[in-house]
Amino acid sequence: FKILLSLAVLEEGLASPEEMFNCTGEYIFNNQVTMACWREGGHGNLSLAQGFANSCNPAFIEVGLRLGTKQVLNYVDKLHLTDETIIGYYPGNMGTYVEIEGGEPALGNASLGQKGVMISPMQIASLVSTVADNGYWGPPSLVKYTVDQNGTVNLFPAEYREQVISSVAASQVRRFMETAVEEGTGKGAIIAEAPVAGKTGTSQTGRITNDNEEVLNVWFAGYLPADQPRWAVVVMAEEGSSGAQDCAPVFREISRGILQLY
Repeated sequence: FKILLSLAVLEEGLASPEEMFNCTGEYIFNNQVTMACWREGGHGNLSLAQGFANSCNPAFIEVGLRLGTKQVLNYVDKLHLTDETIIGYYPGNMGTYVEIEGGEPALGNASLGQKGVMISPMQIASLVSTVADNGYWGPPSLVKYTVDQNGTVNLFPAEYREQVISSVAASQVRRFMETAVEEGTGKGAIIAEAPVAGKTGTSQTGRITNDNEEVLNVWFAGYLPADQPRWAVVVMAEEGSSGAQDCAPVFREISRGILQLY
């Protein structure tokens, strides 16, 4: 979800990649409500680009609050984030949604992709593809045509592309994703064969183990080659530890396999 927020805040001109944020290890809404950063003690002063690369929670809570709930939901629609279309396949209602309750803490939670955000790996792959394709979105396609018992070929509707975000904002977030792999939480995705770009993620499930530990689903989403994008790959590990530990290495192996094939 930090990918979407980055696109939105840059498109709206409400922040720049170089703008500095301060992370003390928590974001304080009021005397009763705070939200922690994953890094105990915080990241200190860091730019928006560095905040993305290091997945800084307080920086992106601030980004979400600048945008406001209405604008965040507008970009959810604009970027087709909850669109469940897959050409040639009807999955039924997958139950994906983005719903944000009132109040700043609820928006802060949603800004981290937590409460109120229910998204599938396919939809994240579509979002990553939009970034990699200079701001153009197109529905994922599984089937190009069918052949009936008489040998008649029935083509599915031609694929279409729609520019949903400016190429400027897309290129800035592409650089964010490259930095996240080069210097940030996504280092485990690095391969020698080609430059890659991506982003780690952690999502809460609402479930608690017998040891009173929260069950998390962890992610790595990215594309390659970073300089000439051709493939988007999303890895999700259920009940994982972190996207950096559990998913980035899987992305790395998938990427190597793709390059060996092509």
